[in-house]
Amino acid sequence: MAELTVAYETLKAARTAEPLYFVALAEGYSIVAFIRGTLIRCTAAAPAEVADFEATLKPGATAVPGDSDGELLAAPLDVRTADGKPITLMNLFPGDVSINYPGAGDDVATGQRFAGAPFRLAAADYGAHAVEWQFREWVYLAGGNLTYQGAQPGDELTFLVYAPASPATEAPGAGAYAKQPVGGGLSRFVPQAGGGWDLDLAARASAAVGFSAVVPVPNPIGAGAFDWSPDTEQVTANAGAKGGFDLYDGPIPLGQFVSRAQLLGTAHLPLTVPGVKPKRILAHWRYKIAIWNSEAKSLDVVWSLFVGRKVTT
Repeated sequence: MAELTVAYETLKAARTAEPLYFVALAEGYSIVAFIRGTLIRCTAAAPAEVADFEATLKPGATAVPGDSDGELLAAPLDVRTADGKPITLMNLFPGDVSINYPGAGDDVATGQRFAGAPFRLAAADYGAHAVEWQFREWVYLAGGNLTYQGAQPGDELTFLVYAPASPATEAPGAGAYAKQPVGGGLSRFVPQAGGGWDLDLAARASAAVGFSAVVPVPNPIGAGAFDWSPDTEQVTANAGAKGGFDLYDGPIPLGQFVSRAQLLGTAHLPLTVPGVKPKRILAHWRYKIAIWNSEAKSLDVVWSLFVGRKVTT
């Protein structure tokens, strides 16, 4: 890509709607813009140029880290065609995670990754069969792959994620929380002195993992009694009832990603849709694949997931 170094007024006059980037320097700013496939660079050094940049261009520009001499801006900040069109590749995940295709869950008791339930089901009896698993930290779920053999009409498969009940201790006449019925035989815990229940928000699911034993469930309107931190994976109380999460005394269904898929014969099914935003699945939640074997015969199912994880070893 061609590169030009120009005076400040030249860059300002030539630029129209192209993105602008800058690094703050001791004497002003190092500024670059891509104009018709060329990287245009200048350094605003005169006080009047610095003042003009701050007033007119800086509000719409993108600040980038760099050395004191603006060395980072010596190379193009993105890749473009000769006529200036940006070349981009779709990335489902944020930059702080790595792609992973797990074939097993994690062992929450020991903290060992991929030492949990393997992703396979072998059914020989009539009826329902299921596998559940967890990961030891939150992940982004984008899809997966499924392979089965020996299926006949009437065989089905469902894949879902649910939040198990939060552990609580009954404390008649005492306690810091009460149960508030929400229907369906479920209640959420709300702060109330002498409410009859205690919650240990500091307890972890096991000594080997970082996430809490209580299980946060999203509150869709931001009126929850609790908050959850993606950094610590711990739950804290929100005294103003403006939290993003609640805690419940029973299991809560969160998402059913495959619903009674009809199986027949032998097949491999890719279940990843690139244009769909991945969902963040908390470590507290559980995954479940259930199959229905319509008669006493051999039905085998294996699968893998497509996820983004911060740690993969």
